[in-house]
Amino acid sequence: MKRYIKNNKVKFRNEIVVVRNGVQVINPTEEMILVEGWQEFVMPETGSYIPSYEERVEQLIREKYSINQELAIQRQRDTKPSEFEEYFVFCEECKTMAKNR
Repeated sequence: MKRYIKNNKVKFRNEIVVVRNGVQVINPTEEMILVEGWQEFVMPETGSYIPSYEERVEQLIREKYSINQELAIQRQRDTKPSEFEEYFVFCEECKTMAKNR
């Protein structure tokens, strides 16, 4: 079944409601959907996507630290300097690994 996209929302045809002359059309035709500004959605191929350097760094960091853990370490940078240093060294290693991939 075809999917359509509009305003970054992806829906199946049977999920789209179109208003024509003040009446809701529950199962609109493809023509009605296109007139409303919807476009046919085609799923991008998963094998062709190559993450950016920043995304690779973040992926590697997430293997050890969640965002909440990172924020906690940043907040406690002055009170727990050894923990921050360990985190900092790890992040630098992640950056090096991401460059080499």
